Amino acid sequence: MSVVTESKTARKWAMPDTLVIIFFVAILTSIATWVVPVGMFDSQEVQYQVDGQTKTRKVVDPHSFRIVTNEAGEAQYHRVQFFTTGDERPGLMNFPFEGLTSGSKFGTAVGIIMFMLVIGGAFGIVMRTGTVDNGILALIRHTRGQRSPVYSGAICPLFR
Repeated sequence: MSVVTESKTARKWAMPDTLVIIFFVAILTSIATWVVPVGMFDSQEVQYQVDGQTKTRKVVDPHSFRIVTNEAGEAQYHRVQFFTTGDERPGLMNFPFEGLTSGSKFGTAVGIIMFMLVIGGAFGIVMRTGTVDNGILALIRHTRGQRSPVYSGAICPLFR
């Protein structure tokens, strides 16, 4: 008589993708705009001495927080909508596009994304052609497999 046992494989918890985490953070913060009213701090100028020179700087007064109210005395909310069009503030589903296109082309995410695409493409071409692997294998053949800290020291700056 043979006994058949079923084994259920326990599914391990896997960390969600970064974009999924960002999406859920955006959802939670947009829900918070419907619950948390708008607040405001006052700022004050502080003078301090650096190398014999008096400098001023604007800082937030930590004891000046207040909730912004309208004429009727009710708390104001800047509620994020699901979608928005026109001149209104962007909605929840517009945040990826707005994050990419806001600001100048030199100081925002567009420049960083283009830089990453170019660098990623260059590394993809180098890795696909096998240039790095072939170079390391040629060095190994040249040294006949001898281990030497000199060779390790010569290769390390290449991958810095």
